[in-house]
Amino acid sequence: MKFKRIISILITTVIVGSTASFAVSAVTIQNKQIDVSNMLDNVISNDVYDYASNRLLPLATTIQNDYEDFRITINNVNNISLGKPYVIYDSLICEEQDNIYYFPVIEDNTIKCILSISVDGNTYNASLSEDITVGLNDINYVCDNNYIFYRDKGNIYAENSKHEIKKLNVGITNDYINSDEQNLKSFTNLLFDKKVEQISNNYGKNSYKLEANDISPFGNARGFSKLSPHNVRLNTKCCFVSQYFDGNCWAASVATTLRYLNYSKFKKLTARNVCDKVGIGYNEGGSIYDEQKALIEYGITDYNIFRFYPIEFKMIQKNILNQKPVLVGCNNLKSITSGHVVPVIGYSKYSNIKQVVFYNPVNMKCITSEYKTDGLIFSYGFKKFKWRESLSRY
Repeated sequence: MKFKRIISILITTVIVGSTASFAVSAVTIQNKQIDVSNMLDNVISNDVYDYASNRLLPLATTIQNDYEDFRITINNVNNISLGKPYVIYDSLICEEQDNIYYFPVIEDNTIKCILSISVDGNTYNASLSEDITVGLNDINYVCDNNYIFYRDKGNIYAENSKHEIKKLNVGITNDYINSDEQNLKSFTNLLFDKKVEQISNNYGKNSYKLEANDISPFGNARGFSKLSPHNVRLNTKCCFVSQYFDGNCWAASVATTLRYLNYSKFKKLTARNVCDKVGIGYNEGGSIYDEQKALIEYGITDYNIFRFYPIEFKMIQKNILNQKPVLVGCNNLKSITSGHVVPVIGYSKYSNIKQVVFYNPVNMKCITSEYKTDGLIFSYGFKKFKWRESLSRY
């Protein structure tokens, strides 16, 4: 595996990742040289680089071995490298930003997927998914990475030192964030160097300690698309249900679970069908109790609620090996009023890194995230989500 560390600019925070030394890059703004490396070094610490390097291979191996679910082609994990990292600045808020750091994963001069490192206190978590890969390739980020990134509502914009602003094709719908137009205008009207400065002042640095994970036993089961000692995935072909532009991720996750449990019976079930079944509006959030009620309404009565913490990894294994998806309720770490629901459809373990595979009903993509007993964290839609409760057979 090849790692290069280079630093450059990008709104939202752009940096080039690697494990070697830094190569300083400068950006010209109105005849003024801006030392971008110093600014970005205030945002992304060496610990984040090291953690990304440590987690890249095991997570990328999961994706390489499962094209059917991830739809990402990695030909050889030994030939991938980390590109210039970046952050996505939320221009609608003035407070400290979520500590999420993104590293493009590059193979053959093409960005294949995005490694995101989420920080919650002293806990680091890594996730790997398609994310905004299409948008970065559209702007040729591999060769031209002097951009900062920021979000306006559900959109992501890339801006360079010439004030060229490009709206990225990111495949993400508008997410549950109320806009503050005043904050947005005050940020977008800043000069490029001032934007970079504001970004660097709204991220915190953290330290981490790598954990040793115990090896758990694997069993035998049927009905899987993947079944090996390191990689187990439910056969979810034609089971994924989208929430489209509705706010009913919980219902889409329930429908996905039901399709898998009895495809012949529920193969045409939609998220709106589930909402109608339990009398909840299409844009109303559903609780873990609503999810359980919906399953019961459709005849599934053996799922139990586990609150306030993730279920143990060995229980995830037991559920998956017994062909039982797990519904996971997550909290948005920036907002107590918003969250997300995703089903667990598999797990894997490479280099002693335990991973859980989610299906995301917002974009109909899969995410592999490392499992932590104190709360698995994954990032999506520019926000961090933490596993808080489960609806599980075991």
